[in-house]
Amino acid sequence: MTTPPVLLLDVDGVVNVDLPSWPGGYLDATVTADGRAWSIRWAPELLAAIVDLHRRGLVEVRWCTTWSYTIDVLEQLWGLPLWEQCFTEPLPRRHKARLKYAQALAVIEQGRRLIWADDHAIPLAGAKRAALTGDGRALLIVPAELYGLTPHHINLITTFAAGDTE
Repeated sequence: MTTPPVLLLDVDGVVNVDLPSWPGGYLDATVTADGRAWSIRWAPELLAAIVDLHRRGLVEVRWCTTWSYTIDVLEQLWGLPLWEQCFTEPLPRRHKARLKYAQALAVIEQGRRLIWADDHAIPLAGAKRAALTGDGRALLIVPAELYGLTPHHINLITTFAAGDTE
């Protein structure tokens, strides 16, 4: 069996969004992290789809988010498996895009395929984007932060993970 691509998954603007576009609707909750209350809105169908991809061995999920070091709060809320965290300490906001990019580049440099879903940190053009996508081993998804990942994105991820990148 081939090694599955790494799915670097952001939370805010990707999973936690204002208007999740899934037919089954969405749920709301308030969680406490870092001594602060946070409003969370998500589509259970989205999380079920990601868990399904993980359980089928099509992706290796890694949290690549400012939530990483407190992700256990969301994993418990959402009933998720424990996935690897890219960061174990708070990310300085002004460096988060650079640090997330370094995680993505490390996946490529390790010879792995990459799926990266992030609403802000993914380079849209230039040398940094080319370093990730130049050989076709990366699928970069920049969802609209209002809607997050959609069923269409999950279809793209599934197709890419299965090895059909065309």
